[in-house]
Amino acid sequence: MTIKKLFLSALSFLLIFSLVFVTIESVDPEPAFASGEFSCLSSDGKAYIFQSKWTGSDLVILRRDPSDSSQSSTTPDTVETFPSSAFQDHGDIAEINSLAMDKDGNMYAVYKTTGQEGYLYKLNYNSSGYGTATYLGYVGASDYNAATYYERTVDGELYKYLIIGRGYLAGDPRAIRLNSAGTSIEQNIDITITGGESNRKAKDFAWISDDAHPAGLDLIAYNRDASQLLGGSISHGGTPGGTETMTIATSVRASGVTGFTGTKDSGAAMYFGDGITYFMNNNNGRLWKYDATNDTSDVLNSGEWASTNFYMDNSSNTDGAGCGFGSTTEAIAVGSVSVTTSLNSCSSGTATSSIAVTASGSTMYVDVQYSTNGGSSWATLQNGNAISSGSTETYTTPAQSHSTTIQWQYRSGTSDPTSGSYTSATARTVDCPVIDTTGASSFGS
Repeated sequence: MTIKKLFLSALSFLLIFSLVFVTIESVDPEPAFASGEFSCLSSDGKAYIFQSKWTGSDLVILRRDPSDSSQSSTTPDTVETFPSSAFQDHGDIAEINSLAMDKDGNMYAVYKTTGQEGYLYKLNYNSSGYGTATYLGYVGASDYNAATYYERTVDGELYKYLIIGRGYLAGDPRAIRLNSAGTSIEQNIDITITGGESNRKAKDFAWISDDAHPAGLDLIAYNRDASQLLGGSISHGGTPGGTETMTIATSVRASGVTGFTGTKDSGAAMYFGDGITYFMNNNNGRLWKYDATNDTSDVLNSGEWASTNFYMDNSSNTDGAGCGFGSTTEAIAVGSVSVTTSLNSCSSGTATSSIAVTASGSTMYVDVQYSTNGGSSWATLQNGNAISSGSTETYTTPAQSHSTTIQWQYRSGTSDPTSGSYTSATARTVDCPVIDTTGASSFGS
């Protein structure tokens, strides 16, 4: 057998192997965990307002789109339902409450038994059918009905927490440190409360997540019975990411804070990223606004407290949340991606092609596909992969033979883009002719 024939035999084997690999890759992998996240922003860049409602048999998640005039002015849309069967059996359910969300749209709630034992779940959004719930672990023994997300960065490392209590840090308050993905518990911290202003009548509280908060103030709550805004300052001890301790110093932030109608308490708090926290009047569902940018002292300041025209569902077994960024009144730039395709170096008559995807404005999730047969079928390289804002990730095809045209398409979103059309990216054609030992070009054949 001549050297040329040996080489062509080897090349044929390589091409067959490449085709087999492409066929395997064409089967979509399991969706990334991001598929369970809730969208934080509407299509026009305004922040959604979320509310949970326990009906006695289902946990219903309601969502107010600030820009959607077709929504009822008093009743938001139901965006997801979690039947009691979605949760493990920890005993008779008193309610599922203590709603919280992180900046990626991960949503959490506490399953509370009639014996007042609390169990933490991640609530996974499903675009079709009921939502699913992932059990994360035991919280503690208390009448838990309130929670907020909180995070901090130490030496460039981000740490995520859920702060959970009976109203504003009463009962047996806990800080649940999560892993970086928000999918498991790393530490259950028993919080030390000082200041004497924890109060179960302040039915919910929120983390003021950006620089709008007054100096030293991390948490805000509203005690309708006492007409007071309550503040909280968080401090840490121990080793970040190891064995930690947490202390929250509570205080009265303002008195004479009135306006609610009826006799019911404030039942939900939703924080965004512009210094605004909404507190819901359980009597009629109307949202009242606390504006941290106008909170300049420990008395009620002008512009610090006001009613809004937003309404949620009036209910007693309810809680609220927001993703902690964005605004309900001002659109922000929704995240986007930019892509660049390239053809890589030749090797024995073949070459790979790559696509570099850069996210901006938000963590973005991408689906990436390529085709080598003119678009008759597509192989999936990425399915719901997360790219943090400012980062670039590069994905590469298997080696393709000379003259093969590699077409690219992608789609993206601030949550896993499980539906929607693809956008084409620049196609690349392999230009790797094979030169045999006689000096004649075989051009891959």
